[in-house]
Amino acid sequence: MQETHRRLSVQCFNDCWDLIDKAERDDAETESMRLLAYASLWHWKQRDDCAPMNLSVGYWQVSRVEALAGNGDLAGEFGRKSLDAAQTGALPPFYAGYAYEALARAELVRGDLQSAMARLAAARAELAKVTDAESAQMLEADLNAVQALVP
Repeated sequence: MQETHRRLSVQCFNDCWDLIDKAERDDAETESMRLLAYASLWHWKQRDDCAPMNLSVGYWQVSRVEALAGNGDLAGEFGRKSLDAAQTGALPPFYAGYAYEALARAELVRGDLQSAMARLAAARAELAKVTDAESAQMLEADLNAVQALVP
């Protein structure tokens, strides 16, 4: 069964990512995107090699998907779980930066501009600690994308 969880955790994550990347999704695609994010996270949690990094990324993906689906409260809940996994797992700042990015998106969906800006500032503080250039560029690009959503 572990091999099935290994295969499906990755496959669901990647299939979900394809839907995240779409500029526009219909209702059926949004539902599929949400289900795939949850399925990926569930399969990761069943794996015997699941670590805080996997949880941080899995919770982040669910948060991102819920924000895209317009569900700010759920996006916030999973963003907090992503941050908790990053912090309790003592992960590199890249992961906390992305958790704060997820929380900023959730706050924007909820319409709380002040909280969104505070989360973006926290994400940028984590970004300043990221030493890998490629990781820093990726996080910075996503933070700039969130900033562009601010009215």
